[in-house]
Amino acid sequence: MHYKTKRFRGSIVDMEKELTYEANQARQSTWGQPDKIHWEQSYAFRDSPYRLLHHQKGIIGNFRVQLLEARNLERSYWSALAIGPMKHLGLSKAHGKISSFCSLELRVQSELDDSKNAFKSEKYNSPVIHNQNSPVWPDCEWDIPLEKRFPDGMPIILDVEAREDSSAAESMGIPLVPSEDDRLLGRGDINVTCLCLGVEKDQTHAGIIDEWIKISKNNKETGEVRILISYTPYGLDPQQDDIVALEAFARRSLTRSSCTPLVHPLQPLKVLQKAGGFLLVEYHMRNRKRATLRLNRKAVFVVERFNFIDGAISLAALPVDAILSTPAGQYAQNVSMPIIHMAGELIMPVALSTKLLWVAFRTTGSAAFSGVMAATGSVLDNSREAGEQRRQQMSFRRANISSI
Repeated sequence: MHYKTKRFRGSIVDMEKELTYEANQARQSTWGQPDKIHWEQSYAFRDSPYRLLHHQKGIIGNFRVQLLEARNLERSYWSALAIGPMKHLGLSKAHGKISSFCSLELRVQSELDDSKNAFKSEKYNSPVIHNQNSPVWPDCEWDIPLEKRFPDGMPIILDVEAREDSSAAESMGIPLVPSEDDRLLGRGDINVTCLCLGVEKDQTHAGIIDEWIKISKNNKETGEVRILISYTPYGLDPQQDDIVALEAFARRSLTRSSCTPLVHPLQPLKVLQKAGGFLLVEYHMRNRKRATLRLNRKAVFVVERFNFIDGAISLAALPVDAILSTPAGQYAQNVSMPIIHMAGELIMPVALSTKLLWVAFRTTGSAAFSGVMAATGSVLDNSREAGEQRRQQMSFRRANISSI
């Protein structure tokens, strides 16, 4: 048997037999995807690509962020519209107590450590609390999705900005009036990667971060903002015998690591046991031996799941597998599969056209049936009304005859 060694960024990740055409196609199916999970023949169903690799539809999980309150907010700017008697005209809010709101944004820094290359989410703005240096926001919360589009092993940061609200006159860009950057009260951030990894930062609040975030401007502290954060993974809940893989935040970057990690970041894992929020998983080492590891459920996602139908299909296909396992069968499979694949691509437009015609026929038939039903209903309604009129006329005539 011929063996080949596959290398990924200088690290040996697999050593196995020459793959069939179907297996090679399955291996290549992950190359253009955000999660390039290494394909292993023993973890796939009949040389197919992982069937659940993309079931999360690009979403790793969701952060539930609740803005609670702030305290000791300070402004560090002035406005010409808030000096002397001008402040009584209400043209500026840069005097007296602060009318503030907060902006929150999820950020994942790139390997270049440059804010321009950071992966950022949508910015979420809170309502404005007027004339309060220590405002409180009731029922102010958001669900912020964490998307699958950032480098492996990078920290996940929640950025917080506190700003003062502006008046209509200040928004017109009048000279000597503070701009939007000037009205910034302060910035702060918090690392929320521990929530994704299932690491408890505070044992008294399991799975939740409840923290005062210090904000500053020009290296001067200008207040604090209190935020409540929790994290929920998106997708299927791993079960025993599922094939899972590490999420991007749980993978150790090979380009930034000084040594080869114990578990390759793109290695598929098999779930042996599940207890509470933790999984006992099995993986293949470089020498093809098996080892086990304990992981938090939040750090992985499901890429393959087998059921009884898969077992029935495999049992029915045993005779064919026995033939294809011979050298002649493997040669015939490798020669015929490209031709079958090309024929499938040629037939696909015809199949789609047939499906389109069937949908059109079904839609036309449904419309015609609805029209016939509507016409029949109209005829029946008219006949009922005519019958009711005849009955009323007959009763009227009987009443006249009896009165005579």
